[in-house]
Amino acid sequence: MPSSIGSPHAHSPQLGLRQNLRWAYAQAALWAIGNALTSGTLLIYLALDLGARGLAISLILAAPAVSGLLRLAAPWIIHGFGGVKPACLTMFGASYVLLLGQPVMAFPEWLPWENTVFLLVSLVCVHQLLEYLGQVALWTWLGGLVPGRIRGRFFAVRQMVQLVCVIPTLLASGSFADWWKRLPEETTQGRMLLAYAIPAAAGVILLLASLLPLLRLPSPRHDVSPAKNDNLRRFPLRAAFRDRRFRQFLVFGCWFSLANGISQSAQNIYPKEVLGYGVFHLALFRTTMRIGQIGYSPLAGGLVDRFGNRPVLVLSQAIVSLGPFFFWLSTPSQPWWLWGAWLAWSAFAGINICLPNLNLTLAEPDDRPAYLALYQGITAVVYAASTVIGGILINQVWERGIFPTASSSSTAPFAIFFLAGWYLRTGTVWWASRIEEPRASTLRRMIRQTLHSSSYQ
Repeated sequence: MPSSIGSPHAHSPQLGLRQNLRWAYAQAALWAIGNALTSGTLLIYLALDLGARGLAISLILAAPAVSGLLRLAAPWIIHGFGGVKPACLTMFGASYVLLLGQPVMAFPEWLPWENTVFLLVSLVCVHQLLEYLGQVALWTWLGGLVPGRIRGRFFAVRQMVQLVCVIPTLLASGSFADWWKRLPEETTQGRMLLAYAIPAAAGVILLLASLLPLLRLPSPRHDVSPAKNDNLRRFPLRAAFRDRRFRQFLVFGCWFSLANGISQSAQNIYPKEVLGYGVFHLALFRTTMRIGQIGYSPLAGGLVDRFGNRPVLVLSQAIVSLGPFFFWLSTPSQPWWLWGAWLAWSAFAGINICLPNLNLTLAEPDDRPAYLALYQGITAVVYAASTVIGGILINQVWERGIFPTASSSSTAPFAIFFLAGWYLRTGTVWWASRIEEPRASTLRRMIRQTLHSSSYQ
């Protein structure tokens, strides 16, 4: 039999993997730019300029997460579409077409609705639900295409690609919004809200373009197949509930979501209403965080592939937990403390790598949609509940007339939110340390092998 070495097809599997990775990175880049233009600071500032306050802001942050509980239906949807690829493309496509309505939200006089904020919340909610379902299919899809031995580095590079694209987008969109609103001509509300409508329209176009690289990706070799028996086919989430290690991971995720949600409304309102920062300044803060994430991502990805997810998750969460503490330190007279929060949140890069990788590592290929849907759905509800509670409390502060301003020296109404967020996030480190992975880390294996070999000498 002739040797395959030197054959033009000898390395075709490796070349195919590299090509698939390039398409995955291209999709990540287009999605990151489009998502940055249709969510985040621009969306929050649009809602504030439309008259939203604490509760409305918390709903914008939390309502999509509540609707995201419906992603528990993802295993049935994926099977119904016959695989992860058609399910992913359909859900993403419907989500982005619906999002075309967001630029229209910037012109309340065009709509018969008096409560434009309510309409905006509803639009974002349904859009996010469809996108969440698509993301479950996408993570399952990528988990089947990318070998486990390089998955940590893959998620790291994918995250770096997104960050490199998001940084100039946030700076440009923030500068554009602030510049447009300073123009002297036609200072009507509709004219000013074009500052949000134009970036949102461009973002939707790029989100639709992000579907093109997905069309080039093949279906995974081991696509999601029907469950092995009728009982599991009817209850695909049962395997995840039976997994003790997954239950530990889920407890961590719920505490993590609670800690992140309780101070979300305060963190989104405080920089603008109390410290007086504009859209550009918030974009600059986010840019600082993302530059830090670019530097941290390759280190975290390599450590994950070598030592496992848990040590990286513990270290990253310990750094991230300091964010609300810096919010607590910042005041109108010393607003520069806020930089510390965004620097600490650079370590979110490690968490963003570990969470999907842990989900994919814990589950068998057939069970991945159920594991992903269950984890993301339940933690989203916890995040939404804690965010709404925080928003209601902020509303009470606002309505009682004790809401501080940039000229005020008292930030006490916000201190309790930031301190609560700090304590809860610090507690998340302990829950992360209790997660068991299905494989021992490389370091532990090396120690065991050394002890085993020395016992025979």
